[in-house]
Amino acid sequence: MRRPRIFSRLLGDTAGGTAIIFAMALPVLAVLVAGSIDLASVRADRSRAQDVADAAALAAARQLTVSDTQGVAARAKAFADYQLSGLSDRLTYSVTTTSIDSGHGVTVSIDGRRASFFGNLLPPGGWKIDVQATAGTMARAPLCVLTSGAVKDDTLSMQDQAQITAGECMLHANADISVANAAVMRAARVQTAGTATGTILPTAQTSAPAIMDPFTSVDLLPSATQWYTSLTTQLVSTPTTTLTIAPTTKVSGAGKVMATSTVSATNTLTNAVTQVTSKISTVTLDNGTVVQCAPTDQLFSVGIYVLAPGVHCGNLTAAAGSTIYLVPGEHYFVGSHLQLADNSIIQGSDVVLVFDKDSKFTFKDSSQVKLEGRKTGKLAGFVLATTRENRETFQISSSNARLLLGTIYIPNAILEISGASNSIGDQSAWTVIVARAIHMVGSPNLVINSNYAASSVPVPAGVGPVNGVDAVLRN
Repeated sequence: MRRPRIFSRLLGDTAGGTAIIFAMALPVLAVLVAGSIDLASVRADRSRAQDVADAAALAAARQLTVSDTQGVAARAKAFADYQLSGLSDRLTYSVTTTSIDSGHGVTVSIDGRRASFFGNLLPPGGWKIDVQATAGTMARAPLCVLTSGAVKDDTLSMQDQAQITAGECMLHANADISVANAAVMRAARVQTAGTATGTILPTAQTSAPAIMDPFTSVDLLPSATQWYTSLTTQLVSTPTTTLTIAPTTKVSGAGKVMATSTVSATNTLTNAVTQVTSKISTVTLDNGTVVQCAPTDQLFSVGIYVLAPGVHCGNLTAAAGSTIYLVPGEHYFVGSHLQLADNSIIQGSDVVLVFDKDSKFTFKDSSQVKLEGRKTGKLAGFVLATTRENRETFQISSSNARLLLGTIYIPNAILEISGASNSIGDQSAWTVIVARAIHMVGSPNLVINSNYAASSVPVPAGVGPVNGVDAVLRN
């Protein structure tokens, strides 16, 4: 039996085949497109939920010290509810808060279901969104070391076997931190606005916000009534002589010497006390102020040399057997290189040494540094400082620079520390360093103590002790 011709023509006709295939595939394509859009939306909602969990955990951790467990949980839930209010049309969830680490940490979990585009049929019951975050408390670490330079060369760098030991305070660098070779950096907290490499304990937080110079408003220059003639008093005594120096007597040397010291010895001095006043000339300070002082290079050897506070001009070098005693007050060094060599000593309590743009210090060999910062006045809390125009390099390689109590503030200068197994500042109750950059080589150990209550030297505002706790996310 022959098929009707019309059926044969229909079976052999290919016209319109593409349209038919597209029509058959269109529902499948629609499902795939809708599914892709739904999946992208689910991922965005899950990311949003994770962000909320992180923030809720941090908020809850901050409440650990001021609220009980129920209060912490209530605050975490209220925070999450507010932040997730924009998802309420498609997300049902619960918030669970769990205390950990004996009340020093908290975990916030958000468990929910998000409606599916396909009426919760695909996947069955809708999309599952479960996220959690854990945060804990960490005592706020006082800022004790700040490298304020922000360009590539302004690194806080350590090489060889150098060490920094700052177990109870924070180190911050506005540029990179580089710890190379066998060097080790230890602190309560380390952070940098740049990168950090090497052995740093704990691991440094990178890409942190920069910290600006906390002392930009401090006046570092002497006032019109603070300039002095540099007065040097030499005492040569037998080794058994005990020297007592009491800065109590005020002397007015034609208005040029505002303060000096009373010097007495409990045993007989073998030589007379010699007072030397150098020829006076004028110098110009960084701010244009013209003052009078004596720009004479001086070499101190074998004996005790008493420097009254004032403007000291010219290079000062302390050689073997000499001691420079600084009378309490503010000592300004103008066009001066202060050098301690051999076993010389520099000591002073309630003092600050301020170096102008052309001045610097070098502490080397086995010289002893025993300095305690100012207790009163506009520079209270500072022990070593520079004017802001100073771009010099200050060097400490001494094996006995162990007492540097106060703030070392050289904001646009470099501090270089070197030596062999020498401890720097370990006998200080506290020390703060603000420098453009710090470079360490060899095997010195820079010790930054933070026992602020153990000293009568006040800590300048912006550094030092802080109260409260920080909340931090934990992995």
